[in-house]
Amino acid sequence: MDPDVPGPFAEAPAPRSRREHPLFHLLLLALTFLTATLVGGVYTERGGFLGQGGFFDGLPFSVPLLTILGVHELGHYLMCRRYGIAATLPYFLPSPLLVGASFFLFGAGPILWTISQTTLRQTVTPGALLGRVSALVMTATAGVRPVGAAIGAAVGIAYGPEA
Repeated sequence: MDPDVPGPFAEAPAPRSRREHPLFHLLLLALTFLTATLVGGVYTERGGFLGQGGFFDGLPFSVPLLTILGVHELGHYLMCRRYGIAATLPYFLPSPLLVGASFFLFGAGPILWTISQTTLRQTVTPGALLGRVSALVMTATAGVRPVGAAIGAAVGIAYGPEA
């Protein structure tokens, strides 16, 4: 091999601080795995480690989540190394509050919204009109989706990048 031609991956620079050391990143990954597994187990039938269940109840949540995030972020890291761009290993930030908030916002939030708006609508609508009002709401929310998709396609064709 010619020493002037770089290989497919650039040499990793020496860590400048403790936060750039690979063991620091491994520690953050382990703590993130722990918190994600604990929070994932809370939402199982037995309540995970914090309820009547065990620690392993949260694995179906934490393993896919961290695998997807880890592979994605390592792809960025490897491409930076390949093209000689300075980059650190991915940072995984352990936070049970963020995991719990995402569970609420993307899981319980839409369900609570649907229940509350349906209850309100049924409370203020006279009984004889409930069927008509519910049909109108379903048509207005679900029936308009193809129209929005068509408008989005038209905008994409008109202003989107060339294929």
